[in-house]
Amino acid sequence: WATHDVVFLCTMCGACEAICPSSLPIPQIVSMLRARINQQQPDLVPASHRAIIDNMIATGNIYGTEVEPVGAYA
Repeated sequence: WATHDVVFLCTMCGACEAICPSSLPIPQIVSMLRARINQQQPDLVPASHRAIIDNMIATGNIYGTEVEPVGAYA
């Protein structure tokens, strides 16, 4: 748990995976680690990430805003 903050610095861009000589699925590993931290030690999830998670649960998007139905402006 001592290095939990490093996991949340990753932007998940995949650049590391593209150059990894072992072809490790690094973004998938980071995602798994984040999920495990969220499940086992949710207090270690940074507030900014917690806000995104809460917004997704509440509104279905990262911004926390209501989404207009498709074709609403047609």
